[in-house]
Amino acid sequence: MSQPITPESRSKRFIRALLSGYFLLGLNIFYGLFSVALALHYLSKAEFGLWALVAQLVGYIVLIDMGMTNAMARTLIDHKDDRVGDLYGSTVLTGGIVNFVQALLIAGIGISGSFFVGRLLEIEPEFQRQFTLLVIGESIVVSVRFLTRPLSLVLHAHQRIDVKNFNDALQVMITIVVLWISLHLGAGVFSLLWSTAIAVGIGTVLLFVSCIRHGVLPKKGHWGRPTWPLFRELFSFGKDVFLFTLGNQFLNASQVILVTRVLGLEAAAIWAVCARSYNLILQVTTRFRDFSEPALSEMLVRKEHTLFFSRFRSLTIISTSLAAIAGVMLALCNQSFIEIWTKGKVAWPPQNDLLLGILVIVLLMTRNLSGLSLLTKEFGLLRYIYFFEGVFFVGVSLVVLPLGGITAMIGASLVGSCLFSFPACLWRVSRFFELTPLRILLDWSKGPMRIVAILVPIALLNAWLFGNLPALWRFPLYALCTGIPGGILFIMLGLDGETKQLILNRIPTRTPAPLRFLLR
Repeated sequence: MSQPITPESRSKRFIRALLSGYFLLGLNIFYGLFSVALALHYLSKAEFGLWALVAQLVGYIVLIDMGMTNAMARTLIDHKDDRVGDLYGSTVLTGGIVNFVQALLIAGIGISGSFFVGRLLEIEPEFQRQFTLLVIGESIVVSVRFLTRPLSLVLHAHQRIDVKNFNDALQVMITIVVLWISLHLGAGVFSLLWSTAIAVGIGTVLLFVSCIRHGVLPKKGHWGRPTWPLFRELFSFGKDVFLFTLGNQFLNASQVILVTRVLGLEAAAIWAVCARSYNLILQVTTRFRDFSEPALSEMLVRKEHTLFFSRFRSLTIISTSLAAIAGVMLALCNQSFIEIWTKGKVAWPPQNDLLLGILVIVLLMTRNLSGLSLLTKEFGLLRYIYFFEGVFFVGVSLVVLPLGGITAMIGASLVGSCLFSFPACLWRVSRFFELTPLRILLDWSKGPMRIVAILVPIALLNAWLFGNLPALWRFPLYALCTGIPGGILFIMLGLDGETKQLILNRIPTRTPAPLRFLLR
């Protein structure tokens, strides 16, 4: 059964969520690398581009969520401590009905839209039928995932994210096996559909069993009933999240669509492969924030405001410091990594890696600051800022892609972030904590910027020393000679004083003296 959450158990659950999250991420990284290698072996570049395009289009269909999932996740945290009343159960049921309607809409829109979107994007005629069938199949799979979302959300509300992570990890393992078998048997681009469908089916059953086993569902006799006031509460919060999410979707999940429309499927395949490291880095560096959301929300519900400020500041500094290290390493290592990974089949200009490295740092600082709105359930003008930035990015990209290619599109994203979301999020956080934007910027980014200032010369030295070596040697030398100093700098400069003290209090007494020295 679910046990009451104390500050001590909150820390333990966060650590379990973080460790299981990185285990899941490791599997996803392996799946990403392995699936691309398999796809490039069995499929043509155009077929791989079609695969990436369908995956991104389905991401837009998910916008039918209208922000309701995040709204329900946050609202469940408000009511989960009241297990003797009916409000918690009513919230689960109300959200379940919303998810059911959304699942029907996703299936309907996906099936109907599949017949004309391919022509709208000017996909080559020989791929039109495959495109239509893939979109239909993926839409049905996504609709099933929507039906099971309430199960994941109650685990999230009770800070049992580790349980969901292990369930997702099992699904990834099943996907890998089925994908390999399907491609080998000649299923082509439909291998993606078969692998995800089978994994989702098995994962759904196990998720339901996990919720019963851990006692996170409403108690018998306390399920309540769906209510209109609860729906209005969810929808009021959800519409703000929707506008926020829509802008983020434009910014982070429209590149393949834009590149396909302007430059063709092969260029889309190049973006999908060469930007894979960038996307993985975003996943790695956002884990601290993502898995801390239930605990931080609970602090607000229980009015632990001093603790909330301390933890929010620490997590922002940690995530941005990781982004600083990852951004420098991305700019240095991505070319050699891609050359090894694809056996020289795919490449792009090195300036793209430099721009993506800078973008990683800006985006991660912005994302951590923007998370405050979801935690407090107050978006203000920020609900529109991301939407305007998304429209700006899409509009500018359509103009600059024919002129400067993918490099210009990345530049448009960086300019948009600096003009719109970053200053808006900084201002929002400064108002909430009653601090000046300059003080937050100087205090919270001091460590990450010091890391960049030290690590960039080290990266340039590595490029000068090893730049002429074959990629098979160049990549590990880059990674080691930049990653090891980066790790040391993270411990010294990327952790604030309070976090270092917490770690020192928890680590075993036999911890090596050099590590203890770095933490002091």
